[in-house]
Amino acid sequence: MYLVTIINDNEEIKINTVSTDNQENKIIGGTIKQGINSFDSFTFTIYMENEGFYKINPFKTRIKVLNVKTNKFEFIGRALPPEKYMDESGICGKKVTCESELAFLVDSMQDYGEYHNITIQQYLKTLLDVHNSKLEESKKIKLGNVTVKDKNDSIYKYTNYKSTWENIKTDLIDVFGGEITLRYDENGDERYLDYLTEIGEDSTTEIKLGYNMKSISEKPDVDGFYTRIKVLGAKLKKKDSSGKEEDTEERLTIKSVNNGKDYLDYEEAVTKYGIIEGVIAYDDVTEASNLLSKGKEYISSLKLNVNNTISALDLSLIGLDIDSFKVGNYYKIKNDLLEIESKVRIIEKTINIDNPQQSSVSLGDKQFNINEYYKDKEKTKNVEANLASVNSNINEVKKQMQQIEKKIDKNVKEIETIQNKEGSYVEVNTYNRNLKEINENFTKLQKQIDELKGGSNA
Repeated sequence: MYLVTIINDNEEIKINTVSTDNQENKIIGGTIKQGINSFDSFTFTIYMENEGFYKINPFKTRIKVLNVKTNKFEFIGRALPPEKYMDESGICGKKVTCESELAFLVDSMQDYGEYHNITIQQYLKTLLDVHNSKLEESKKIKLGNVTVKDKNDSIYKYTNYKSTWENIKTDLIDVFGGEITLRYDENGDERYLDYLTEIGEDSTTEIKLGYNMKSISEKPDVDGFYTRIKVLGAKLKKKDSSGKEEDTEERLTIKSVNNGKDYLDYEEAVTKYGIIEGVIAYDDVTEASNLLSKGKEYISSLKLNVNNTISALDLSLIGLDIDSFKVGNYYKIKNDLLEIESKVRIIEKTINIDNPQQSSVSLGDKQFNINEYYKDKEKTKNVEANLASVNSNINEVKKQMQQIEKKIDKNVKEIETIQNKEGSYVEVNTYNRNLKEINENFTKLQKQIDELKGGSNA
């Protein structure tokens, strides 16, 4: 399914072919990791009998991994210095780690420079121009699409002998947000650097119970989460002995406009977790009424990070393999039993090229409004109560079925005995009628169980 090719200048060698022929070149343990604002990686083991064993040159050899099913490259990068080894049986191999070509931006350094009144796009182009002027042709990167903008559309930056990647990260990503991705032409040769507000899109594919979800856990992250917020404003001033005003460490509070309380409670969260105090300060607010409004806005906008973890997606068994999932895309997760229904984003993808069915994805946290989250949890409690009732009924019906099965076994044995006796046809007919009645009851009970099970999934 995955064709792996190494390239040295104009020489290409297929080190992993899509073939069942054991004589063809193969690598072992090939794993691709893809992420956001990071260098993708590809690791594998190669043995001496592989034609490319001696052809992998650190930092020079280019490696491409093509998904022959989709005809798209899952990885394009370069090899790093391999780990060579020989095991006890004398087999020699190399463990190879590769990094994506986005890492080319680490190879170039930006000279000192000051840049005034330029846009984000112009600054990024300037960085790439310097990068391209210093490195060889095979490492050049063209400017692609830029959708991240500064509110003033004018920035001031300076460079000072750091790598191009470090400047992009600290001057752009860390300040303005957004996501960097390296895009290729259809042959995987021309490189374009896109700087987008967000990569990916909403997907129509669902991850849901009974279809492609094997297990799921949902865990709220309460680290840094507070249920009682003390709202503080600007520092209060007082006059010194000379009559000059100076700042103090005491701050404006909302006591005077909030019934003597200098805090606001998030009632639902207090009920759930108890009192956990936190502080929010607005240095520029000097009026208590304005400070109260700010505090209420903050409380109403509080979000709770909820981590959804899917421990297993057995997609290969249903014909929907990991290729359907793409880093950056949003997918709807649905589990009716746990009342989980939310849209989450794939932030990392791991591809096992030997066993695609073992590939996996990592999901980003989902933010919930606190009220919405607790309402959902109350629904879950009701579902759990209903399930407990249904399970109790199912167990009772199962007991009845077991008793009927025992009666059936007993009657069958008695019928066999009677049929061996001469002149017992009346008794046999009687037992046959009894057996028919028991079987009908058995069928009815089985139907009840099926209905109860169906109700638990509603």
